Amino acid sequence: PLRFGDELEVHIAVRRIGQKSVTYAAEIHCRGEVLARGHSTSACCQVGADGKMKPIPIPEETAQRLHTYLIDETRENTEAMQ
Repeated sequence: PLRFGDELEVHIAVRRIGQKSVTYAAEIHCRGEVLARGHSTSACCQVGADGKMKPIPIPEETAQRLHTYLIDETRENTEAMQ
């Protein structure tokens, strides 16, 4: 359990880069222990004049920058995210 005043470390990395979406991996650490692991996927979208979202390809420059943070899934998550 977490207690008031505990210091947390949050590790976030890129798990997957698709054509139109990015999946992030996250770990929450406290006192040297992994407390939680999770992931989230975000889509690259454009909002039209009608207010509707349309998925679009991730801009190449953005995808290249994200590759810097791409984790190697063959390694243990904790090691790969540090």
